[in-house]
Amino acid sequence: MPRTPLDTAGQLACADVLHSRFTALPGSATIADVRAWFDASSHRKMAFLADEDRYVGSLTREDVAAPVDGARPVGIVHFHDLLRAGAA
Repeated sequence: MPRTPLDTAGQLACADVLHSRFTALPGSATIADVRAWFDASSHRKMAFLADEDRYVGSLTREDVAAPVDGARPVGIVHFHDLLRAGAA
């Protein structure tokens, strides 16, 4: 997908810029699952988590880079505070 010029971005809807094949990880995913998902492609910038069709949260590569136990479910973690602090 080519970069979108800033002067045209305000005229676009989300559907105009999102990938047509969008996937979400289950809300029960572990930190290791999310790390593996990112490792599968360098193009992945944000992981979205969902339970059924309900948004649970989102994580960046940096969020799961902290030294946190990979077996820990991400759905119960307060993403930006606990992961970045390296809570176990």
